[in-house]
Amino acid sequence: MLRQGQIARSRSPFNDQKKCLIGCSPIRITRANTVNPTQYITRKNVRRRYDNISEMTLWRWEHHEKLGFPNAIDINGRKYYDLAELEAWERKRAARTAA
Repeated sequence: MLRQGQIARSRSPFNDQKKCLIGCSPIRITRANTVNPTQYITRKNVRRRYDNISEMTLWRWEHHEKLGFPNAIDINGRKYYDLAELEAWERKRAARTAA
């Protein structure tokens, strides 16, 4: 039974800092094994990214199914685009035009 102010400690093999009881090493958190947060950019920045295209051009890209332009997400009535998806789309387009 715990008293006030005591910390409950589990009997997990991962709590042993000297050696993991099941023959593994403890996980060390590094930049390489952490998940990067998703970066979103606004419609305005997407238009700037592609040489200041018009709103109409961006709308056409969004609605042209064969083009495969990434979908935007709606946050409070504003559209945001996943930067990683845009970069993947750019690579895909570059590979298609190079072939």
